[in-house]
Amino acid sequence: MAEAVLSEIDAWFENHVFASLQKTSRPEDAIAAMFDSVDSYFQSGRRVCLVGTLALGDTRDRFAREVRSYFSRWVANFAHSRRCCAEVCS
Repeated sequence: MAEAVLSEIDAWFENHVFASLQKTSRPEDAIAAMFDSVDSYFQSGRRVCLVGTLALGDTRDRFAREVRSYFSRWVANFAHSRRCCAEVCS
């Protein structure tokens, strides 16, 4: 069951956060959209981060690959947008 939930979370973030960060024409808009999407997903802090909970909980070893992939892709896509933003802004 947890795998199915993680898969659904992964797909949502892939479509609403990670993919938008790959848009290089206006990286500053992509970053702003990321914050809006994350705020909406977590209902302005009223919804728990299940991936983070798994990363910090007793099940962290069982889901280590999925958790690592989720956060690594987020960091990589955000870094990509920041690099593009630096190039556009300079």
